[in-house]
Amino acid sequence: MQKYLAIVFVFLALVFASALLAFKYGQATATVVEQQACQKGKDAALAKSEDHAIELENKVIQAQKEGDQREQALQKSLSDSRVAVDRLREQLADARTRIGEASSTAVAEYANTLSDVFGECVQAYTELAGQAQGHANDAVMLMEAWPHIR
Repeated sequence: MQKYLAIVFVFLALVFASALLAFKYGQATATVVEQQACQKGKDAALAKSEDHAIELENKVIQAQKEGDQREQALQKSLSDSRVAVDRLREQLADARTRIGEASSTAVAEYANTLSDVFGECVQAYTELAGQAQGHANDAVMLMEAWPHIR
């Protein structure tokens, strides 16, 4: 009978040891699964962060490209304006010499035309001043709205 008790005891010890090993294996597996899930979360967050950084970098590059294109358009416009101003100076210089020889009717017509041109210039400068003031207001608003690091 002692022999049977010893066999039962050994059998129970083996069952208990197997259960204990299975439990420890389950814990180890759960820990590994948890670590893998945590790592996947970190990897996903890192990938998202890298994607966001790339997106921001692309936006900066695009903004710089568009800024360069605007600058080129402004330079061309400035060059065209200088050519037009030079032509106008030549015409005004020519008009000064011809006005002395012109009839009083022609001088009156010339004065009326200059008055109209001056009025259009005043209107254009007024509109430009309004646009400049709007731009300045927008710039101040953006600077005030931008988050400040303190």
